[in-house]
Amino acid sequence: MAYSDALTGFNAGAARVGVTGAVRRAPLGTATPVLAADHKYSDVFKNMGYLSPDGVEISFDEDKSEFIPWQELNAIREDITKSVKKIKITLWEFTRGNAEVYFGLAKGSVKENPDTGVWSFYEDAIPNFQREQYSIDVVDGDAAMRLVVFEAQVSSRESIAIKRDEMIGLTIELSVYPAGESYEGKESRGKSTFWQFTDSWGGGNVRSTTDGSSTLAVATDALPDAAVGAAYSAQLAATGGTAPYRWAIDAGTLPAGLTLSEAGVVSGTPTAEALEDVTFRVTDKDSLIASKQIELEVTA
Repeated sequence: MAYSDALTGFNAGAARVGVTGAVRRAPLGTATPVLAADHKYSDVFKNMGYLSPDGVEISFDEDKSEFIPWQELNAIREDITKSVKKIKITLWEFTRGNAEVYFGLAKGSVKENPDTGVWSFYEDAIPNFQREQYSIDVVDGDAAMRLVVFEAQVSSRESIAIKRDEMIGLTIELSVYPAGESYEGKESRGKSTFWQFTDSWGGGNVRSTTDGSSTLAVATDALPDAAVGAAYSAQLAATGGTAPYRWAIDAGTLPAGLTLSEAGVVSGTPTAEALEDVTFRVTDKDSLIASKQIELEVTA
């Protein structure tokens, strides 16, 4: 046998790149989200928005015990006696929900002043971090992975840098715990995480941002005003990525009487005056995602 035979049998298609992804959170005990092409998250899952390009960092804090017999100087066995999984992410969206997570606030602590439209909150001297379920999606071309963390809690935070040449980020580290009583009677009880992969995760083509494809973006900057009682239709547009595109609403709601099709058409007949800020999300053929907030006004 030639020595070169030892260098065969590798599968480059199983080498993955974390091209893009998302992190969502939900209350403890929420049903495990299934990874499937037609799956849509329920409203109880809150998208934590844009993350820094560092993505998601998963690490392990572990203690070990070595067993050395009388007759030996070296260990013949080594056991892990403590293992805590850590998940580190930097949030690039300073939303009400992300503020609650980072500052350890009770749900609903960030409140709006109806007279000024300003949102505010008091920060407690000692944060009270809540345990929640998290779902982490990673996409590489037509391959996808989902990590469901049944019970996790913010265990540390990094400082906030407010500078003109840096994005303001909220960096948190989560400690993962076994699923507790909120999961009583479920298969996940006592487990820490649940990993899911598409079949293509272990093979197929590897796609990265350096393969010549252009960045996906929402090209539409503004939508024409609508009028109460008048038929309305407007097409959203995207650039880059790979067609076909699929459209959805990430945040906000359309004025009453209007709907959004998967093809990106906002249409219908408005029934009342309104001024709405709607965040539209577009997903391309390779599961790359882009979003943009656009104002839509309905006049009398």
